[in-house]
Amino acid sequence: MFTNRFLNKIASCGGQVIYVGLHKQAAVEDHKPLRLYLAVLKEMLKRLNSLCEHNLEKSDFLIVMDEHQERESLLTEASRAMFSKDSPRRRLIEPPFQVESHRYQTVQAADWLCGLIGRLGPYWVSPQEFSDWEPMEQYFGPRIRQVSIRSGIRGDRRLQVSTLINGSNLKGIL
Repeated sequence: MFTNRFLNKIASCGGQVIYVGLHKQAAVEDHKPLRLYLAVLKEMLKRLNSLCEHNLEKSDFLIVMDEHQERESLLTEASRAMFSKDSPRRRLIEPPFQVESHRYQTVQAADWLCGLIGRLGPYWVSPQEFSDWEPMEQYFGPRIRQVSIRSGIRGDRRLQVSTLINGSNLKGIL
């Protein structure tokens, strides 16, 4: 299967997968996609910066993003994070830049993984509600967790505790 071969290749090259998600808890009419996207971006910048900062050789990073209609907001938020007085993200070389994903296989591959994690995340947070996605967890969940670092889906803590009591695997959830 392609996905497992792809994840094996990432691991064999010394690579890792990192992802951040937030459980959507607002009512549909109150949902603000840009706020959610910016919150995830800020958290990802924090985690990537921390990983690069605490690396023995202190490395830097760039973020390449697929095209997004809210480009200005994303660049502004990333720039704020880079130059924040409280906790600057000094390992980020420059604000994220966008490319047309259909022209870059690496961005297409990242999109593929995002789609997969986009199916796994809801199942991890609420297995009863998303029980039809259990096969995704069965086939890909353990493999994603093996190659992931500092990753997870933030959700409602009450939901996570009750799910944990029921014996579900929540290793990927923060």
